[in-house]
Amino acid sequence: MTLKDLENSTLVSVLNALHEGVCVVDREGTVLLWNEKAEEIYDIPAQDIIGKPLAHFIPNALLLKVLKEKKAMETFLHKPRQSRYFATSARPLYIKGELVGAVSSDKDVTEITNLGFELEETRTRLEYLQEEVSKIAEDGNSFGQIIGKSRLLKDRILRARQVAKTNIGVLIVGESGTGKEVFARAIHQASG
Repeated sequence: MTLKDLENSTLVSVLNALHEGVCVVDREGTVLLWNEKAEEIYDIPAQDIIGKPLAHFIPNALLLKVLKEKKAMETFLHKPRQSRYFATSARPLYIKGELVGAVSSDKDVTEITNLGFELEETRTRLEYLQEEVSKIAEDGNSFGQIIGKSRLLKDRILRARQVAKTNIGVLIVGESGTGKEVFARAIHQASG
């Protein structure tokens, strides 16, 4: 496969119609084909890169690793430009069992990647809100509603918290207006 073979075929037209960036290199890593989408992704015009070593433009290119290791590499996420993410896959090219080069494709996954980041951020916020609601439910609507600072009251709150964790019935006695209903509600809410 030579550069001339590629230039004289309809292959270039077909590859330029794809939504993925495509690069083909020979076994030395010289660029043979660089489609229009690859130009857009890497901001390198085809006339500047074709016929030159890929390593001069993209030293850590997946294609170079594929040539070296002689095995396919699938779906590596990378960010060649600010705020754009691409999934790159590359494969060695063999003709009659002989390594003649490699091909890679870059698919724009920016929207999907950003949605993933947003989902993770939303999940983190949701977990935080669930923790806060749980604290409010535990403190704000239960024992946090009992107002007082006396040692005796704090003792009763501690005992009520302990009882709430058990599976036994509770009888609350006391004079009218002492907060029996508030304690009953707090124990019920804390009991699960």
